[in-house]
Amino acid sequence: MRLVSITVENYRSITKAHKIRLGSMTTLVGPNNEGKSNILRALVVAMSVLTGERFQATIRGAERRFTLRYALRGEYEWERDFPLHLQVATPTGESRILLEFDLAPDEITQFRDEIGSVLNGTLPLRIALGPRGHYTVAVAKPGRGGKTLTAKSPQIAAFVAE
Repeated sequence: MRLVSITVENYRSITKAHKIRLGSMTTLVGPNNEGKSNILRALVVAMSVLTGERFQATIRGAERRFTLRYALRGEYEWERDFPLHLQVATPTGESRILLEFDLAPDEITQFRDEIGSVLNGTLPLRIALGPRGHYTVAVAKPGRGGKTLTAKSPQIAAFVAE
């Protein structure tokens, strides 16, 4: 599995999303204070989410039904990492990181066997990071298969982590 692109939006100094294609070697070049380090930090946060999937059980309602929500502590702090100038206007705003992976033919077969879904070789994962350490992982695949894959995001994150 190879990471082929990253898109970052609303993370530290980066407010607009621009897709950065990655090769076997990628160099980020630009003036100081333009966001090169923030792109790398965003990549670290996104990979931390995928490789260290954390679940926190919570009780909802009088029927005491258990649900799962995602919680991330330490790697991402909304007050520090969501753009300061947007925090007042969008107090529930999210930082979004899109990672796009290309899978080799044997990985596509392994994905089908482990996850129970068929891919065309590309796996785009959107990580949305919000206040209070909450985050979501979704498969950014348009069409009818996107919802089904998003429902399997914990298994997909484990697949990518391996």
